[in-house]
Amino acid sequence: MADTYFTLIQRKIDEYEEDIKTYLASGQAEDMEKYNRIVGRYEALQYVKQDINDLEKRYIEEWYFLI
Repeated sequence: MADTYFTLIQRKIDEYEEDIKTYLASGQAEDMEKYNRIVGRYEALQYVKQDINDLEKRYIEEWYFLI
């Protein structure tokens, strides 16, 4: 089955999350300000990911209703 737009966006967000995990695990956050900023980005990605999942579910439900 071909990837949907939702799947492609999810995959890109997963890549961003892995980049953040690698950044934190390698100790690159030089101070608390940078650490807080990167953790905030990670949290924002979680919200976006949930929104995309919700949109995908609504899209599928609407598409099913039209059939």
